[in-house]
Amino acid sequence: MKQLYIKWNEKVDVSIKEIVVNTKETDNSSEIRLEDIRHYLKQLSLLDSWFESITVEEIIFNDMVASFKYKDQKRGYLVVSSPDFYFKSSLYFESHMFNVHVDNFLDIKRKIDINGTLFFNMPKLEVFADLSMDINNDLDTQILLSANADRLDYKLKVKKDVKNITHLINIANLPKEARYWALDAIDMSHTTINSATGFVEFDKIDEAYKNIKVIATVNKMNYTYNKELDSIHTQKTILEFKKGILFIYPKEAYSYGMYLNKSWLKIDFTQKNELLTLYLLFDGKLNKEMLKILNAYKIKLPFLQKEGTVTTDLKLAVDLMSLDVDVRGDFFAKKANFDYLGLNIDVFDAYIKLNNNRVSVDNMKAKYKDIATTNVDVRFDARESKGVITFNPEYIGFGNTTLQHNALPVEIVYNIDPNNDTINITKSQWKHKDIFLSIDKISVPFNLDKLLVEVPATYVEAEGIGSGFISGAVPIDTMKMSLRADILKLNYKGVELSQSYTPLNISYDEKLHISSHGNILFSVDDTEFDLSNLAVDIGSDTFDLNHADLLSIDGLLAVQLNASYSDIDKTGTVELKNLKIEDEGQSLYEKDEILFLFSVANNSIRASSSKLGLKLNTTESGWSAKLKDINTLYKDSQFLQNFKLEEGNINFSKKESESSIRFNAYIKYPYGLLVENRVPLHSYKIKGKINSKKSFLNINNKINVKVTDRVKVNIKDSVINVSALLDAIGDINSSSEKGNAKSVTVGALNSHLYLGNNRRIVYDKVELQHHNSITTAQLEHKKGFAGLKLDSKNFHLYGENFGDDFMENLFSLSRFRGGNFNFSMNGEIGNYDGLFYISDTTMLDYKMINNILAFVNTVPSLATFSLPGYSKTGLKVSSAYMNFNAKDSVFNISDFFLDSKEIDILGSGVADIPKDKVDVVLNLKTDLGSNVSKIPLVGYVIFGKDSISTTMSITGKLSNPKVKSLIAKDILVAPINIVKRALLLPYDLLKKEDNSSK
Repeated sequence: MKQLYIKWNEKVDVSIKEIVVNTKETDNSSEIRLEDIRHYLKQLSLLDSWFESITVEEIIFNDMVASFKYKDQKRGYLVVSSPDFYFKSSLYFESHMFNVHVDNFLDIKRKIDINGTLFFNMPKLEVFADLSMDINNDLDTQILLSANADRLDYKLKVKKDVKNITHLINIANLPKEARYWALDAIDMSHTTINSATGFVEFDKIDEAYKNIKVIATVNKMNYTYNKELDSIHTQKTILEFKKGILFIYPKEAYSYGMYLNKSWLKIDFTQKNELLTLYLLFDGKLNKEMLKILNAYKIKLPFLQKEGTVTTDLKLAVDLMSLDVDVRGDFFAKKANFDYLGLNIDVFDAYIKLNNNRVSVDNMKAKYKDIATTNVDVRFDARESKGVITFNPEYIGFGNTTLQHNALPVEIVYNIDPNNDTINITKSQWKHKDIFLSIDKISVPFNLDKLLVEVPATYVEAEGIGSGFISGAVPIDTMKMSLRADILKLNYKGVELSQSYTPLNISYDEKLHISSHGNILFSVDDTEFDLSNLAVDIGSDTFDLNHADLLSIDGLLAVQLNASYSDIDKTGTVELKNLKIEDEGQSLYEKDEILFLFSVANNSIRASSSKLGLKLNTTESGWSAKLKDINTLYKDSQFLQNFKLEEGNINFSKKESESSIRFNAYIKYPYGLLVENRVPLHSYKIKGKINSKKSFLNINNKINVKVTDRVKVNIKDSVINVSALLDAIGDINSSSEKGNAKSVTVGALNSHLYLGNNRRIVYDKVELQHHNSITTAQLEHKKGFAGLKLDSKNFHLYGENFGDDFMENLFSLSRFRGGNFNFSMNGEIGNYDGLFYISDTTMLDYKMINNILAFVNTVPSLATFSLPGYSKTGLKVSSAYMNFNAKDSVFNISDFFLDSKEIDILGSGVADIPKDKVDVVLNLKTDLGSNVSKIPLVGYVIFGKDSISTTMSITGKLSNPKVKSLIAKDILVAPINIVKRALLLPYDLLKKEDNSSK
């Protein structure tokens, strides 16, 4: 100290020229101690009580130089300068308050410029300040201070935005690790400090940073929390520093193009090692960028999100000293799409929980294409690459083939292991539509690199349908599987496998392909079929039968099939090629190509062929078919041509619960087999049912036909047209190869055979047999019996013991009482010989006889031929017979004889039945003149000893013939005979006498 001057006058005046203060090297003078602050404040209060003035021209303290002046009731000053800073102020006491006005405080090294006023409340040891501070032109702020002996409170009001914080961070002297997060990680345009407050407890100076509270807005900030990752880009960020923790709240923030929504960060400086925690709270994707974030912290998830959003709640806690990281998070997706282990999967209600390397998923629903839908549970250690994924499928399908989980739950466990992945599948039951499937348990190795599952031979059973083994390879990523199915049994909706082992090739490459190069033997409703060269493609909405050769074992059907169907428009086509339908070697129908169009709606199928006029409809309960006109089949059907079936329609139907096909038809047939009201019928209503072993049909509710290995026909209450029947049998014989046609038996009751022109054959019973082109028949009527044999066109017919009722119906123009009728015919159907023989009958009404005898009665010259009472009692005939040849229903009568007591008739001629014409010459002989001849001599002269006779011609209609006498011949002969007998009378008389005498 130099030149000290002290004056005492009420108060002390002190003047000092120079004060030099020396400090020791060991003295820790930079440390602020609470006791020193309190001491200096107490010493400062002596100025107002003891001193009038104090002047120190120069104070030297280390490298600082200062000057000080205090004047009671006047302003003093304190000026301090050093190489690092400069301080200038004015001082004065007012009402025991010591006021310090800082004119200029300049921290040269830190570029801090401060001015303002400090107030010291000496009695209470309190300090107040209102200061303005500028730091490197980056921070311009007003500082309000309030302090006592224990602590200092402050509040900052920043006057302008901060554009650069580098200098501020530098003077903060943060640790290197903290400096990066506070400075290097931040890129911004400017910062607005909204508020800054805090306090310092003098006895806890090292914790002063915990009492700082700053709220600031950083504009257009890019925050890099990891150098390997994209920064957080934000238009505005709220920074809040409190309790030693820096909170960073980005607004409108993005990273990797993802909107980060409510994501935020914090840096905790209170920990032993500063801790940065990043909270990612947003709706985004677990895409490549998000996985890159996790990969940066050595967390590798085995999936990649392609579509949808994931509600992300991810927490990354980073030790800023060791850079160790703790990652925990929850991810939730209502609906999203992921690539998982090379598979593209749709997920629903996915809740993924992440705990560092451990990933867990509970009851997530996942769907893989249209192939599988399953509930999934995951436990996976990303660091060890080990885990278990459990699948509980609801359904599995390929294209339109879908397996839905049934009563027995199935569990598929995928064990992930770096050494060997495996897949274990429990025994399960499935439902496909109405089909229940049972699949044995499977345990297979899984090649993750190839995503390949080698399925061993696994037993599969469809309840009530069939069973077999399936084996092969299934690449899960492409699902281009290749399987072999060995079908052991099959019986489904009338289709039954006839062989014990049927191999099928099943592959899948966008479509399910089923093929078989071998023969597949099966039966449908007991009809055996052989299917070969099968090739089927089933797509997600298409079905294509590329090729199939179908052949019935019995040779009935042979066809090549092609079909296609689109589930989009529910339409398709079926093409039949080289169709052949045969029955026991006979061709029923042949067609090179037939195209059917069909549509599907409401579980029904409607199909049609425009060429055939055929419509088909199927439902769950059965099917029906309508053929509008059989003429569309006629030109391609030898069967229809043989039987001349050109016109008609047929309806078919079959119920699911029945094995037979029902049908009804309306057919026009050229042969009038049945007769009603004497008119042959050509229209027939036919109904019946058909199955593989037997068929039944009913014709006009009159005729029942049963077809098995033979044909059995029952007829009741019907009129059968014989000529039409013979024509039809002729068609059958001509169209059937020897030995190929079925045997036919016919039985008829209470019916008759129609011969035309009111002629018919009545009977009690008829039986007919047709076999190997030979027809035999037996007819019974009362005591009468007839037999027939027809071989090709040749026949033999005979009958005996038929009565008057049979004769009256056979000979429509006559009536009989009593008698016996026998007959025999043989030859060809259109040209045959015959014999009729009648005995012991009375002819009551026969047009030809009536007309003859009526003519006799009305011609005077033939009066002796009169048969009085014939019209009442009839003509008693002992016997009658007729030999004839019939050709095309024209009877050439070579010999006709009728023997009666009153008259004998002989003759020959022609009778045309179809044209109702007759041309016959008859000779009548009678003894009706016997009453005259009994007169002696007169009778002899006139009649002679023989009966008289006459000749007649019968012409015109059979139903009412014309009778003409040829008596002229008799007239020319009669006179000569009378003269002769008159001349010879004596000789005859003498001769008679000689004879009598002898």
